[in-house]
Amino acid sequence: METTQFTALSSADKRDLLISASSTLPYALGYFPEDSFIVIGLNCSHGTDVLIGPVARLDLDDIAQMWPRELADTLQPIMRFPLAACLVVVTTEHIARLSDAIDVACAEIDRKLAVIGTVVIDDTDVVVNDDEGGHSSISRTMWESTPEVMRMVVEGRTTQDSLDSFALPEPSAAAVSDGPEAGEFEPSQLRTFWSAIEQGVASREMHVALACAMLDRVTRDTVIASLIERGDSVPSFVGYSKERINEACIAGPPRSTKDFHHAYGVFARLAHHVRGPLHAAMCGIAGYLSWYAGDGVRARILTDQCLATDANYSLALLVRAALSVGMPPPWKVGEQEAFRAAS
Repeated sequence: METTQFTALSSADKRDLLISASSTLPYALGYFPEDSFIVIGLNCSHGTDVLIGPVARLDLDDIAQMWPRELADTLQPIMRFPLAACLVVVTTEHIARLSDAIDVACAEIDRKLAVIGTVVIDDTDVVVNDDEGGHSSISRTMWESTPEVMRMVVEGRTTQDSLDSFALPEPSAAAVSDGPEAGEFEPSQLRTFWSAIEQGVASREMHVALACAMLDRVTRDTVIASLIERGDSVPSFVGYSKERINEACIAGPPRSTKDFHHAYGVFARLAHHVRGPLHAAMCGIAGYLSWYAGDGVRARILTDQCLATDANYSLALLVRAALSVGMPPPWKVGEQEAFRAAS
C-alpha cells in the first residue's frame, strides 16, 4: 500500500483506519495525551498490512504559535522514516478556538506527507474527518473499546499527565537524591520491587532502592539487555556478561515502543520518587530503549531531559550522538540491508 492507496481508500475505509489507528495512541504512549497535536505515521507491509507509527506529539498551544518552518523542523525526526501517509490526532476541549491553527498545520504537513484525515477527541466524543470532506463521529466510550485501549483504561494509565510529552515526570516534593548502596538487595528482591511498581503497589522505599540499583552499570545494562531480549516483561537483575549485553544490544530482535510499554510505566513511577543523578538515569535508560525501538522523537526528548540534569551521563550521550547523525538501531539497519538485498 503506497501513498496513493491510502489516499484512494473509500470514505468508510478511511474512517475505520482513522479510528483504529488513533485508538492505539494511549497504548503506544503509556497515557492519554491531553491538549495535544499528534502526528501518527502510516506505512504498509506485504502490500496490504497497515503499519502504525512512529508518533510525534506537540503541545496544542505551541502549534498555534509556530511558523511553518518551525513546524517542519520540529517534525523532522518523524519525517526521516519512509512513511506513505499520516493522520493527525487532536485532543482538546477547545477545538473552535484552535481550528484555524490546526488546519494550517495539517496543510503544511500535507505538503511533505499525505494527511489522510484528522481525529479530534474530547471528553465525550470523537470526530473523524477524512481528506475528502467525509465527516463522522462516535462516542469516546466506543473509541476506547479496542482491547489495547481498554487495557489502558482499566489500568488507570490514561490519567497520567501528558504536558511534557514523552518526558518522564519531574521529581515530586518528597523525591530523594540518594538511597541504598548498589548491591544491597538481591536480584530476586529487585524483581519483586519492579513487579510491585508495575502493579502500582510499591512503597517509596522500593522505588528508591530500584532506582539506586540501576546506578550500577552492570545492573543497568542487564536490565536494558533483558528487556530487549524478552520484550515487555520483568527484566533480569542477575548480572549479564559483557558479551551477552553486547549481543542483545547489537544483534537483538526488532522492538517497538509498544514492546517497552510497561517498562516506560515503571521508569515514570521511579522518576517521580527520585531527583538529581537518579532521575537523570531513569530518563537516560528510557531514552536508550526508545532509540532501540526506533522512536527518535521520544528518544530525543528523554535524552535531553536526562542531560539537562546530568550533562555527562554516558548512555544519554551515546544516544544523542546516534540521533545527531540519524543512526538507527542495529536491527533496523539489518532490515534495510535485507530489503536492499532482496530488491
